[in-house]
Amino acid sequence: MRFARTSTAVFVAPLALILLSALPARAQVKIAIANPVKIFNELQEKKDLSAKMEADAKAAESERIRRQSQLNDTKNNRDVYNPNTPKFQELNKQYLQQAIEFDTWGKITSVQLANDQKQKIAFLYNKIMDGIAKVATNKKIDLVLADQAPQLPENLDQISADQLRAILGSRNILFASGATDISTDIVAQLDADYKAPKP
Repeated sequence: MRFARTSTAVFVAPLALILLSALPARAQVKIAIANPVKIFNELQEKKDLSAKMEADAKAAESERIRRQSQLNDTKNNRDVYNPNTPKFQELNKQYLQQAIEFDTWGKITSVQLANDQKQKIAFLYNKIMDGIAKVATNKKIDLVLADQAPQLPENLDQISADQLRAILGSRNILFASGATDISTDIVAQLDADYKAPKP
Protein backbone atom coordinates (compact mmCIF):
# COMPACT_ATOMS: atom_id res chain seq x y z
CA MET A 1 0.00 0.00 0.00
CA ARG A 2 1.52 3.36 -1.03
CA PHE A 3 1.09 6.80 0.54
CA ALA A 4 0.14 9.12 -2.34
CA ARG A 5 1.33 12.72 -2.17
CA THR A 6 2.76 12.31 1.31
CA SER A 7 3.65 15.67 2.86
CA THR A 8 7.36 16.42 3.01
CA ALA A 9 6.75 17.56 6.59
CA VAL A 10 6.55 13.87 7.58
CA PHE A 11 10.17 13.50 6.53
CA VAL A 12 11.41 16.98 7.47
CA ALA A 13 10.44 16.85 11.16
CA PRO A 14 12.09 13.45 11.84
CA LEU A 15 15.12 14.52 9.80
CA ALA A 16 15.45 17.64 11.96
CA LEU A 17 15.32 15.50 15.07
CA ILE A 18 17.97 13.13 13.70
CA LEU A 19 20.29 16.02 12.86
CA LEU A 20 19.77 17.56 16.28
CA SER A 21 20.44 14.24 18.01
CA ALA A 22 23.81 14.14 16.24
CA LEU A 23 24.89 17.35 18.01
CA PRO A 24 27.21 17.08 21.02
CA ALA A 25 25.44 16.19 24.25
CA ARG A 26 26.54 19.46 25.83
CA ALA A 27 24.44 21.39 23.28
CA GLN A 28 21.20 20.60 25.20
CA VAL A 29 18.94 21.51 22.28
CA LYS A 30 15.43 22.55 23.34
CA ILE A 31 12.55 21.80 20.99
CA ALA A 32 8.95 23.01 21.14
CA ILE A 33 5.87 22.89 18.93
CA ALA A 34 3.30 25.52 18.01
CA ASN A 35 0.03 25.29 16.13
CA PRO A 36 -0.19 28.29 13.73
CA VAL A 37 -3.90 27.73 12.99
CA LYS A 38 -4.81 27.62 16.68
CA ILE A 39 -2.71 30.73 17.37
CA PHE A 40 -4.29 32.61 14.45
CA ASN A 41 -7.85 31.76 15.50
CA GLU A 42 -7.32 32.69 19.17
CA LEU A 43 -5.62 36.06 18.65
CA GLN A 44 -7.63 39.06 19.87
CA GLU A 45 -6.31 41.10 16.95
CA LYS A 46 -7.63 38.48 14.52
CA LYS A 47 -11.05 38.61 16.21
CA ASP A 48 -11.07 42.42 15.96
CA LEU A 49 -10.01 42.33 12.31
CA SER A 50 -12.69 39.72 11.54
CA ALA A 51 -15.33 41.99 13.10
CA LYS A 52 -14.09 44.92 11.00
CA MET A 53 -14.07 42.86 7.79
CA GLU A 54 -17.59 41.66 8.55
CA ALA A 55 -18.71 45.27 9.08
CA ASP A 56 -17.03 46.29 5.79
CA ALA A 57 -18.80 43.45 3.98
CA LYS A 58 -22.17 44.50 5.44
CA ALA A 59 -21.55 48.11 4.42
CA ALA A 60 -20.70 46.97 0.88
CA GLU A 61 -23.87 44.87 0.76
CA SER A 62 -25.99 47.84 1.91
CA GLU A 63 -24.43 49.99 -0.81
CA ARG A 64 -25.07 47.25 -3.38
CA ILE A 65 -28.76 47.13 -2.39
CA ARG A 66 -29.00 50.94 -2.62
CA ARG A 67 -27.42 51.00 -6.08
CA GLN A 68 -29.56 48.08 -7.29
CA SER A 69 -32.70 49.86 -6.09
CA GLN A 70 -31.64 53.06 -7.86
CA LEU A 71 -31.03 51.09 -11.05
CA ASN A 72 -34.44 49.41 -10.79
CA ASP A 73 -36.13 52.79 -10.28
CA THR A 74 -34.47 54.20 -13.39
CA LYS A 75 -35.57 51.15 -15.40
CA ASN A 76 -39.14 51.40 -14.14
CA ASN A 77 -39.26 55.12 -14.97
CA ARG A 78 -37.92 54.40 -18.44
CA ASP A 79 -40.42 51.61 -19.11
CA VAL A 80 -43.37 53.97 -18.58
CA TYR A 81 -42.58 55.58 -21.94
CA ASN A 82 -42.89 54.27 -25.46
CA PRO A 83 -39.47 53.07 -26.74
CA ASN A 84 -39.86 55.37 -29.74
CA THR A 85 -40.10 58.56 -27.66
CA PRO A 86 -37.18 60.89 -26.84
CA LYS A 87 -37.95 60.56 -23.11
CA PHE A 88 -37.48 56.79 -23.28
CA GLN A 89 -34.18 57.23 -25.10
CA GLU A 90 -33.02 59.75 -22.50
CA LEU A 91 -33.91 57.46 -19.57
CA ASN A 92 -32.52 54.41 -21.37
CA LYS A 93 -29.17 56.17 -21.74
CA GLN A 94 -29.28 57.01 -18.02
CA TYR A 95 -30.19 53.39 -17.20
CA LEU A 96 -27.32 51.98 -19.26
CA GLN A 97 -24.88 54.39 -17.63
CA GLN A 98 -26.04 53.37 -14.15
CA ALA A 99 -25.91 49.67 -15.08
CA ILE A 100 -22.30 49.97 -16.24
CA GLU A 101 -21.33 51.94 -13.13
CA PHE A 102 -23.10 49.37 -10.92
CA ASP A 103 -21.29 46.47 -12.56
CA THR A 104 -17.90 48.23 -12.36
CA TRP A 105 -18.46 49.23 -8.74
CA GLY A 106 -19.34 45.63 -7.84
CA LYS A 107 -16.20 44.20 -9.43
CA ILE A 108 -13.90 46.83 -7.89
CA THR A 109 -15.46 46.43 -4.43
CA SER A 110 -15.19 42.63 -4.58
CA VAL A 111 -11.49 42.79 -5.50
CA GLN A 112 -10.79 45.43 -2.84
CA LEU A 113 -12.45 43.38 -0.09
CA ALA A 114 -10.58 40.23 -1.15
CA ASN A 115 -7.23 42.05 -1.32
CA ASP A 116 -7.84 43.67 2.06
CA GLN A 117 -8.57 40.27 3.59
CA LYS A 118 -5.41 38.72 2.09
CA GLN A 119 -3.24 41.62 3.29
CA LYS A 120 -4.61 41.34 6.82
CA ILE A 121 -4.04 37.56 6.90
CA ALA A 122 -0.45 37.99 5.66
CA PHE A 123 0.09 40.78 8.23
CA LEU A 124 -1.10 38.54 11.08
CA TYR A 125 0.93 35.59 9.80
CA ASN A 126 4.10 37.70 9.95
CA LYS A 127 3.15 38.81 13.46
CA ILE A 128 2.72 35.18 14.49
CA MET A 129 6.18 34.32 13.14
CA ASP A 130 7.65 37.24 15.12
CA GLY A 131 5.73 36.14 18.22
CA ILE A 132 7.04 32.58 17.90
CA ALA A 133 10.61 33.90 17.65
CA LYS A 134 10.08 36.18 20.66
CA VAL A 135 8.64 33.46 22.90
CA ALA A 136 11.22 30.91 21.76
CA THR A 137 14.05 33.36 22.49
CA ASN A 138 12.67 34.19 25.94
CA LYS A 139 12.33 30.48 26.75
CA LYS A 140 15.74 29.68 25.21
CA ILE A 141 14.15 27.27 22.73
CA ASP A 142 16.35 26.32 19.77
CA LEU A 143 13.75 24.85 17.40
CA VAL A 144 9.98 25.31 17.04
CA LEU A 145 8.12 22.83 14.84
CA ALA A 146 4.73 23.62 13.33
CA ASP A 147 2.07 21.30 14.70
CA GLN A 148 -0.31 20.69 11.83
CA ALA A 149 -2.77 17.90 12.44
CA PRO A 150 -5.54 17.72 9.82
CA GLN A 151 -8.77 16.32 11.23
CA LEU A 152 -10.37 13.23 9.75
CA PRO A 153 -14.00 13.71 8.69
CA GLU A 154 -16.52 11.99 10.94
CA ASN A 155 -17.89 10.11 7.96
CA LEU A 156 -15.07 8.42 6.02
CA ASP A 157 -17.52 7.73 3.19
CA GLN A 158 -17.08 11.40 2.19
CA ILE A 159 -13.47 10.87 1.09
CA SER A 160 -11.57 8.42 -1.09
CA ALA A 161 -8.78 6.10 0.06
CA ASP A 162 -6.21 8.39 -1.65
CA GLN A 163 -7.60 11.42 0.19
CA LEU A 164 -7.46 9.50 3.49
CA ARG A 165 -3.82 8.54 2.87
CA ALA A 166 -3.00 12.16 2.02
CA ILE A 167 -4.60 13.38 5.28
CA LEU A 168 -2.74 10.79 7.35
CA GLY A 169 0.51 11.53 5.54
CA SER A 170 0.25 15.28 6.10
CA ARG A 171 0.43 14.98 9.88
CA ASN A 172 3.89 16.25 10.82
CA ILE A 173 3.94 15.77 14.61
CA LEU A 174 3.13 12.21 15.62
CA PHE A 175 3.52 12.71 19.37
CA ALA A 176 4.41 15.58 21.68
CA SER A 177 3.79 16.08 25.37
CA GLY A 178 1.69 19.07 26.36
CA ALA A 179 4.74 20.71 27.91
CA THR A 180 6.32 21.16 24.48
CA ASP A 181 3.39 23.15 23.04
CA ILE A 182 4.00 26.91 23.33
CA SER A 183 0.94 27.98 21.32
CA THR A 184 -0.83 29.43 24.38
CA ASP A 185 2.29 31.38 25.37
CA ILE A 186 2.50 32.84 21.86
CA VAL A 187 -1.15 33.93 21.92
CA ALA A 188 -0.62 35.56 25.33
CA GLN A 189 2.51 37.36 24.09
CA LEU A 190 0.86 38.64 20.90
CA ASP A 191 -2.30 39.72 22.73
CA ALA A 192 -0.19 41.62 25.27
CA ASP A 193 1.76 43.33 22.47
CA TYR A 194 -1.50 44.18 20.68
CA LYS A 195 -3.08 45.72 23.79
CA ALA A 196 0.04 47.60 24.83
CA PRO A 197 -0.12 51.41 24.34
CA LYS A 198 1.40 52.47 21.04
CA PRO A 199 4.22 55.04 21.25
